[in-house]
Amino acid sequence: APAAVERRRAAQQLEQELAKLQTEWTLFVARSGLVKFPEDPAKYGKALQDHKDKQREIRRRLEERLAALQAEVRAQMLLHRPWRCVEADFAEFPAPELAAALATPVDVGTIQYPAATSGQREDTIYVTRSQLDKLRELVSELKSDEIKLELKPLDSTVCAA
Repeated sequence: APAAVERRRAAQQLEQELAKLQTEWTLFVARSGLVKFPEDPAKYGKALQDHKDKQREIRRRLEERLAALQAEVRAQMLLHRPWRCVEADFAEFPAPELAAALATPVDVGTIQYPAATSGQREDTIYVTRSQLDKLRELVSELKSDEIKLELKPLDSTVCAA
């Protein structure tokens, strides 16, 4: 999906900018203690004050860039929240293994009552009274013409379907 590619590209660009800013910040901290003093000791105070002002300005610019990057990351997160990404191709989602499993047909079959006269078969299902009640409740909730279920108890404890 083109939107997914755009999302990845934007995230990669933000990561690169953040790494660059981190490098600059590290260099700034490393250099902050290095003051180039003039040969004339009388000018030391002025040189130190200029150095502090310059460091303050560099730090302010770095903080502004960091705040701008954080705002951009927040904007990207709001724009590309996972629950809003509905444009994903089926090639990307679900995972190939899951997609392969989804393609496998599952034979649901039908529940038949009374059970076949030929005795138990592999699709014979035994249910308890409470399970029968639950099945009836589910069927009544579905109220579908496609579902036909008629169950009768064999005795007071077990029903066959």
